[in-house]
Amino acid sequence: MLKNCNWQIALLNSSHDKSHFDCGIDALNDYIKKLATQDMKRYVSNVFAATHTNENQVYGYYTLSASAIDLENLPRSIQQRLPRYTSVPATLLGRLAVDKDAQGQGLGTHMLASAVQRVIDSELAWAIFVIKAKDKNAAGFYQKFGFLPFESAPQLLWASREELKIFM
Repeated sequence: MLKNCNWQIALLNSSHDKSHFDCGIDALNDYIKKLATQDMKRYVSNVFAATHTNENQVYGYYTLSASAIDLENLPRSIQQRLPRYTSVPATLLGRLAVDKDAQGQGLGTHMLASAVQRVIDSELAWAIFVIKAKDKNAAGFYQKFGFLPFESAPQLLWASREELKIFM
């Protein structure tokens, strides 16, 4: 268990040690160890790694990629503020995982805030921030921060850009 950590989050690179990462979910462990670098090389997603300051061991990570959401899947109040296109630009937080040794220390919250701030600061145009939760527990975590589930897919959550100002 790590105590009083100062976390830094950066784009995953070859200096990061992913070999010991274990969040307790095989699919998320396998992703960071076997697929993350390939996804980055193929421009499918960017992977951001959380390390303890001045270390290279990965204790958490999240992925960001561009996406789109069908306008009809959003509440009428949001639809009225957006152009009448079939779909609107979105940013997707596809994965977020914390190593067992760092769980319960606020790293997940820190990474979520980092992801939101990163896309708000980018020059990329997007209207909706979408999160693909792994399970009901993960969906509950995001809902604590105001993310709402889509009616058709309760493990897919969203918030408008305006609603994410709580992270700024």
